[in-house]
Amino acid sequence: MMKAAIYCRVSTEDQKKEGTSLESQEEICLAKARECGYEIPEGYVFREAESGLTLTRTYLTRMRQLARSGSLSAIICLKPDRLARNGEDILLLLKEFTGNGLKLVFVKEEFDDTPTGKFLGFALGWSAEQYVIQMKEATKRGKAKAIAAGRLPQGCGAGLYGFNWDKAAKKRVIHPFEAKIVKKMWEDAANRVSLNHIAIVLNEAGIPSKTGCKWHPLTIRRMLSNPAYCGETIVGKYAGSKKGKLVIQPKETWQTLPDVTPAIITRELFDKVQMIREQSFARFTAKPKLSYFLTGHIYCGTCGARVHGAHLSGKKGQYRYYHCRATMPTSTTLANCKEGYIKADLVETVVWENIVKTIKSPEILISKFKAKIAAQASGEVNPLDDNITKLQASIKSYSHQIKSLVNALRNTEETNSTKVHDAILDELNRIDKEQTTDERELNPLLRQKAEAQKWASATIQLDEACERIKGNIDNCTLDDKRLVLDALDIHVTATRNRIKIEGHLPVVSVSLVSPDKNSAFTTIERTSAL
Repeated sequence: MMKAAIYCRVSTEDQKKEGTSLESQEEICLAKARECGYEIPEGYVFREAESGLTLTRTYLTRMRQLARSGSLSAIICLKPDRLARNGEDILLLLKEFTGNGLKLVFVKEEFDDTPTGKFLGFALGWSAEQYVIQMKEATKRGKAKAIAAGRLPQGCGAGLYGFNWDKAAKKRVIHPFEAKIVKKMWEDAANRVSLNHIAIVLNEAGIPSKTGCKWHPLTIRRMLSNPAYCGETIVGKYAGSKKGKLVIQPKETWQTLPDVTPAIITRELFDKVQMIREQSFARFTAKPKLSYFLTGHIYCGTCGARVHGAHLSGKKGQYRYYHCRATMPTSTTLANCKEGYIKADLVETVVWENIVKTIKSPEILISKFKAKIAAQASGEVNPLDDNITKLQASIKSYSHQIKSLVNALRNTEETNSTKVHDAILDELNRIDKEQTTDERELNPLLRQKAEAQKWASATIQLDEACERIKGNIDNCTLDDKRLVLDALDIHVTATRNRIKIEGHLPVVSVSLVSPDKNSAFTTIERTSAL
């Protein structure tokens, strides 16, 4: 029996918790699978609670990966707007699935991989997208009206830990158990208990956060800066951006709503915690910071995790080290690496001395860089850029052409005319073929351009770095060294006993030995990177 996957989606987390919409979609799609003779294996039902305006969705991504594996014959969904709320996204998914040999089956609105089907898919997606836009405008007006009336609209913090939401009164009410946790959290913070320790204690006690997940120090830090816990409800402080991130708004646009949030802590406790946090931040920023010029370029040779700078105090002062991040437990994970401290002075000396050999004679390396990009340029005009620009403009024009066809079909009085219908289908077929051809030509050109830009950037950076530190290699600044690391794209893998240096220079593998406790290093391998 042929295998199929089912995709169900709702737009909000509340709908997911209630389960009715997702369950009903799954039930209807399972019936359709039985009708069409498809088998739905265990784990092949994907239930999503995310917006359909983007393709960056957790379970959609997993289903697309499964589709590319070749183990499916079909994907079943209730209707197109459950798969995506954008006509272009629906066409893209249809093209992707059919390209992998799959059939896309919709229970409510059936269409296939023909010009007619594609047109129907785009029209349905376009209609769904317009619906979302109208709903957003209506929601925005509704929230503004609620705030003007002194009510807290849903979506503005109704899920704050320590409270339940009273839908009838449009107010927060204290959750007795969570309120005890909140009080203890603020009291610990007032006694200078670290945020990480507070999170660890809560997680070890099995007390979940409001979303049911483990506690993180960042979550607690945000709670400890929220005046709602002392009864002050502020709206309009943040607003969403086009990138989906919350952006803080000018203070004059904030509004305070009275009698919406009952206080769990006193104002005095709130102010005390804010003062302690400010003092802690001031002490942290005032500490003299030791420099680690390999930061961002060095990784653990045992587990591959990033390595950060650390220091230990001794009789003669502070000693610098690099230490694997995975060796330290966090509030949510255990330590999973046993690599020890790596002496910063030693590993930095090894890396820098090998880099200096390249800097003193950069001409050979730069000539090789330039040779890699020479084929891309032709006089003053770069034909690669011209071709990419033309193809991108052409591909962009196809969506406008499709939208024009939709508008023409909506506005004409001859929508039932066979002649008009056939003409539209011919145009859709032409657009599809031309877009496919242009995309196939564009992708290798973009890869070629990215490669050329990488080498061109490396050439400029290396040239600039060599010019800045020429004649002063032994006394160059930390910024100068970092410039060279970036120019050579240095990637260091290190343990206590071995260092490997990679990048735009010969690969170097170094073994560290300490026969008499005076660390030394020996190069045991050196191969060309070009």
